[in-house]
Amino acid sequence: MPDRNEYSVGKLIAEEVQAKVLKTGGDPMNGTASTQVMDDANAGTVVASRTPVPDANKDLGDFRNLDCQNLDAGASGSAGSVDVFPDTASKGKNAHSAADNDGDTTNTFTNKAMAGARTFYTEDPNVADAIYRTNSLFSRYRLEWVAGQHGKPGLNADVVPASADDGNDGATKAEIATVLLTDKLFEILGTSASSDDVTYNAEGGLTFETDGADGDEVILLPHLDTSLSPWSQVTWGSDQKTRWEAVIKTGASIDNCIIWAGLKLTNTEVTATDDDQAFFRYENGVNDGKWQAVSSIGGSDDEHDTGVVVAINTVYHLVIDIQSDRTAKFYINGVLVETSAALTDAKDFIPYIGVAADGAAEAKTLHVRGQAIERDFA
Repeated sequence: MPDRNEYSVGKLIAEEVQAKVLKTGGDPMNGTASTQVMDDANAGTVVASRTPVPDANKDLGDFRNLDCQNLDAGASGSAGSVDVFPDTASKGKNAHSAADNDGDTTNTFTNKAMAGARTFYTEDPNVADAIYRTNSLFSRYRLEWVAGQHGKPGLNADVVPASADDGNDGATKAEIATVLLTDKLFEILGTSASSDDVTYNAEGGLTFETDGADGDEVILLPHLDTSLSPWSQVTWGSDQKTRWEAVIKTGASIDNCIIWAGLKLTNTEVTATDDDQAFFRYENGVNDGKWQAVSSIGGSDDEHDTGVVVAINTVYHLVIDIQSDRTAKFYINGVLVETSAALTDAKDFIPYIGVAADGAAEAKTLHVRGQAIERDFA
């Protein structure tokens, strides 16, 4: 029988060898290389190719990527947080934490099903850009127009009775009714456009339909009569961080069709006409039937391919957001599709939405649900 002291010494030697192998790399069973165990000096810090070991406070840091099925930050009665840092050093962080609920309940934050990738931004409530998301009333000047809420837009003449100045006794009942039922904020115009080209949509909003000849148009714009509509009396300048948005829906046929919407100097859909502008444009047979984000700067035009194919009977939320540096960001259904170069300084735009038949004698339809516009106070 071996001596007890001899056995103990052998055991200690074996344990020491095993520890050294694990620390320096290797498998004590077969002598091959394997994952290394971290030295005590590195406890609490992840080191490449070494098994991570928490320190005495159960802290462990410096993972590069960590995937897990479920993640709890903290525990009941012990607050936790998740910190997210930006690329640049010493530029702060986002800290995600939780406050006490009234009871032992769980708050769940999740998304609705979306048609594509989305990016969500949290605005600074103390700056003007965030007015439409905060309760601050006086940081920005904002207008909202729900299509049909104020009546139907018609030709400009509909707001003035035809017989008002003919020397007779005054306007007829029919003329007065037309004035009362006509939207005072917006009007329509365009080739062959008439007031009956605008109808209420049973599903909400308004429907604009051209008469049926090639080249016919219906264009929606703010009333241009003096002092009638704040949409035209307030300036929407490139130097005031103007933000415009609209929700539209295409019709059942978009062949032989042009649709345009956005901030322009004139009502035309032709890109080359306005020296300065920022608007969306669709024309079948152009750009493979995809939306274009058009920006013009001092007569230099850029028709950017957004990559978004226009489809029939489809809703589009269009946004043009001019930044403090006068670059215009174009969004389609929440996705940034273009950022323009800096627009010409102090250019005052007018919001237009139009539909036209192009290339065939067909009536073309566009549904408009509403639009909004805002700017800084000067």
